[in-house]
Amino acid sequence: MEVITYCLKRLSSEKYSRDDFLTNKKHIATISFSVFKSYIDARKEVFHEEEDFINFSGSKALGSLSDVEIAEAMKAKVDGKDAGYVVSCSGKGYGGAVSIALGIDEKGEIKGIQITDCSNETPGLGQKSSDKEFNGQFVGTNASQDLNVVKDGSGSTKDGTINAITSATITSKAVTRAIDGAFQFISSLE
Repeated sequence: MEVITYCLKRLSSEKYSRDDFLTNKKHIATISFSVFKSYIDARKEVFHEEEDFINFSGSKALGSLSDVEIAEAMKAKVDGKDAGYVVSCSGKGYGGAVSIALGIDEKGEIKGIQITDCSNETPGLGQKSSDKEFNGQFVGTNASQDLNVVKDGSGSTKDGTINAITSATITSKAVTRAIDGAFQFISSLE
């Protein structure tokens, strides 16, 4: 069911009219498949070794990260054993929600990240959040770190500082806050 909800949400963000659906059914079906495929690909991208997932219901993160939405959290299993989580979440960016898929191992460390939607952010600025150069900084960070965005280029995974995208600090902070929210959500499950 969450796949259908995700696809409908993505399709509705494309702003198709009723007439578009009626006259371009094949085009819409192609887009629907593309959105569904990106949903599945995002899971596989962020948690390479998964064999099975157990779904948790979505909710809002609590406390000071109330602008973070946890859309889905799934427990990943490898060889029948808990291996970590795949979390779909979003943070409030400059132009709207920035959606993320995260693979977090059983130790609370990010194994993979994929920005699944940053289309509301400024082209050439906030939309760079989907570039590996930016989001790759999060791989290897963990729940015990206090993640912060820096503008001076001194970011380091070891100390939890993330280099901001030039002229897109709000988007950079949105991704960072979403990840903090995902860490909080996962720790609330245990």
